[in-house]
Amino acid sequence: MTVGVHSSRVDKRVRSTNLILVASAVVLFLAGTAYLARGVYFAASSAADYRLRWTEQQYVFRGKNPSSVMSPNRLLQSHQQARNIPPDDDLGISIGGYPPWAYFTGAAFAWPSSLVMARWYFAAINLLLLALLMVWAGRLGWAVDKRVGLLFAAALLATSSICTTLGLGQYGVVVLAALVGAWRLDGRDRWFLAGCILGVAMIKVTLAGPFLLPFVFRRRWKTVVTALAYIGVGSLVMWPIIDASPITVLNQMLGTSEFYVGDRNLVALSVERGMSAGDAIKMTAVATTIAAMVLLYVWRSASMLVLFAVAGMAARIWTYHNHYDNLIVVFLMLALGVHGLRHKRWSAWAGFVVVGLSLWFPARLTQVQAYHNFQWVAWCAGLALLLILEWPGSRLAQRPPEA
Repeated sequence: MTVGVHSSRVDKRVRSTNLILVASAVVLFLAGTAYLARGVYFAASSAADYRLRWTEQQYVFRGKNPSSVMSPNRLLQSHQQARNIPPDDDLGISIGGYPPWAYFTGAAFAWPSSLVMARWYFAAINLLLLALLMVWAGRLGWAVDKRVGLLFAAALLATSSICTTLGLGQYGVVVLAALVGAWRLDGRDRWFLAGCILGVAMIKVTLAGPFLLPFVFRRRWKTVVTALAYIGVGSLVMWPIIDASPITVLNQMLGTSEFYVGDRNLVALSVERGMSAGDAIKMTAVATTIAAMVLLYVWRSASMLVLFAVAGMAARIWTYHNHYDNLIVVFLMLALGVHGLRHKRWSAWAGFVVVGLSLWFPARLTQVQAYHNFQWVAWCAGLALLLILEWPGSRLAQRPPEA
């Protein structure tokens, strides 16, 4: 009788777990599909940020430095001495602010001469890469539990900042896919391809830069050197094309960065306390990088997904970002979910849900101070929880095979 009662309770618990997993995956898939439809609509109809990138790239194709074709109200600022090229009538002004190798890589994403065609082309690339990212996320759990694999894929799709990135035509999805691709290829010891794809991810170095560190602390020197070589070659190729040295373009990028401080990040807090924007950007970048290096060194034996979670948080903190860059935190969310799955730790699952809630709600909520505060608390607490669970030498931190 006792055995029968116990078996009945176990069956009921299993059914409840199945129901929760399936229902959660369905809800997240529905939310993600709605976000995706909205993102595709804006990607095809406006893609405001992509228009800027396309304009910059067209100037490159015409042999001009995009960072030298500036709005008149910026020509009086520091680092503007080389910005004196008049804009072309059919293109207008350029924002600039990207490193030289970004224009080398960006040629692959903005080559159509028609902006309308280019928008559809870039949207198609993003949709393909998003599908591959969902397959990757699903495989993180599929081998252990197919329902959890579907949940992970749905959790990634429901990340609202992916919708915003797609709609604006930002590089975020490209960066995310390139980082995952570099990690997977490096794990197969295909270091040359891994390094090149890691170099592609540096098209948005403010988002991808800290991800060089996990490869460094794993001593994947061939991959790191190849990525740096890609950046160097791309910069040198751009030199004669736009008639501006890599140093000139980098100085222009740093000058432009002072215009992007934001109002709810460490850089903004430093500026509010009297520090100049340039100094605040440098101080925040250096301090965050040092902190990330310490954490990555201590947890260097953890899985690459855990190291990517640390790098993702560093990337989110170390400089100015808008809400569309929140997608980089998916590594933290999935790392918590994978730990919960493999080690059956409910605390990890709780962290997965809390970090997920900071990513799944519509992007407009990020303008609400209370929700914005919740996001930062969730991310910091989630990272702390993950590092505690993955403490080196802990039985729970024993690394399973890479998914």
